[in-house]
Amino acid sequence: MKLNFGKKNDVETAAQAGLEGAHAASENAAEFAAEVKGAAAANKEEELDLTKLKKKDLLEIMLRQGEEIDALRAQVEDLQARLDNKEFELSKVGSIAEASLAVTEIFKEADKAAMIYLTNLKRMAEEGMKNE
Repeated sequence: MKLNFGKKNDVETAAQAGLEGAHAASENAAEFAAEVKGAAAANKEEELDLTKLKKKDLLEIMLRQGEEIDALRAQVEDLQARLDNKEFELSKVGSIAEASLAVTEIFKEADKAAMIYLTNLKRMAEEGMKNE
């Protein structure tokens, strides 16, 4: 692009355009730096051209990924422990339910035996009265 600096306004316009361009480039650089720093947390590494990054940036990405992996492993361990605890509680509930059913069956059988005993007593009492 060729600029004509014949007039003072043209020079000011060109200077303003240069400043705006520099500002935009600065913003783009800041955005790129923020993108590189937040790439691991946001899983945006796939969007970056990793071959164009500096070793320091790549190491930062790897470090953040390692930290995220450690945090996720800790979360998995915590969730596994909570799941194991819930399974234990459910097994206790299952055991309690099974015991309750067994006790209920025992009471039903005891009730039947008591009814049979009472029936026999009544029958014997009636037979004893008849024999007298």
